[in-house]
Amino acid sequence: MERIQLKGRARKGHGSASSRRARLDGWVPANIYGHGKANMSFYVRHDEIFRHITDEARLMTIDVGGQTDSGLVKELQFDAFGDQIIHVDFTRVSLDEIIETSVVVHVAGNAKGVASGGVLDVVHHEILVRGQAQNIPDTIEVDVTELGVGDAIRVKDLGLPEGIEALAGEDEPVVIVHDRVVEEEPTEEGEAPEETPGA
Repeated sequence: MERIQLKGRARKGHGSASSRRARLDGWVPANIYGHGKANMSFYVRHDEIFRHITDEARLMTIDVGGQTDSGLVKELQFDAFGDQIIHVDFTRVSLDEIIETSVVVHVAGNAKGVASGGVLDVVHHEILVRGQAQNIPDTIEVDVTELGVGDAIRVKDLGLPEGIEALAGEDEPVVIVHDRVVEEEPTEEGEAPEETPGA
């Protein structure tokens, strides 16, 4: 994972009123917890955390008043429209710690099987992996360009970084190109065929 530096500021007030005021000023309430340390509440800039999340970053070095922690995004809350982050929870991790987390699958390229009439099916949009926190990628890139109809990219084909293990069967398909199936419209049992006019 990329080492993202995230600046925060301590939360002096708590409660919904304080959080609403902060959000109006462009700040998002956040918490970080775990590793036997006290929970810490703070604010981060919305535009900054939103940019990192959009880039699929999950592991961040959080600096709040000179106190730094490595935190893995654990939970995100969005507003009713889904376009504003209203809260974020981090769990503390050590960079050399073995963790399990889901990594987003990014599909790149245009499968040649689709050009010949097939349908691209992304079976898994995320893959659960295990490894050292500092070595887990932000995304798993999957190039589908050479996939023909009936071809698949499986877990064993992902080319994960050394020391990173996918927690799924190696033959589990991640992306596959299916043949397009044309379904005929069903007819009711006993329905007489339509007569040709003038017959």
